[in-house]
Amino acid sequence: MGTAAIEVVAAQPWVLDHHVGMVGVSYPGISQLFVARTQPPSLAAITPFSVIADTYSSTLYPGGILNIGFAVPWSDERSADAALRARRGRSTPDRREATPRAPTTNCSVCRTPTSGR
Repeated sequence: MGTAAIEVVAAQPWVLDHHVGMVGVSYPGISQLFVARTQPPSLAAITPFSVIADTYSSTLYPGGILNIGFAVPWSDERSADAALRARRGRSTPDRREATPRAPTTNCSVCRTPTSGR
């Protein structure tokens, strides 16, 4: 999907020389790495910033402490999104859908009980 997006943008008449670049911090930065690996012909440059090499020690357990403030809720929300799409027979998200914001009771990644938000 990322390769297709690059090529659609590059085909626009307002794109100089029909080459595009990507920029982003955190998740958008990580996404660039996956898109660049597919080597879209019109991708000229990427500028990923604040990407992570080890999600376990840098995001889920920074300093050895379970990150219930961001990592656990974020993971639970992504799992809920994927389950909802699976029930509806879609593999890609529908941007019109709102992500359910139910209280977190159990981390889907590490199965550790967490407090509600």
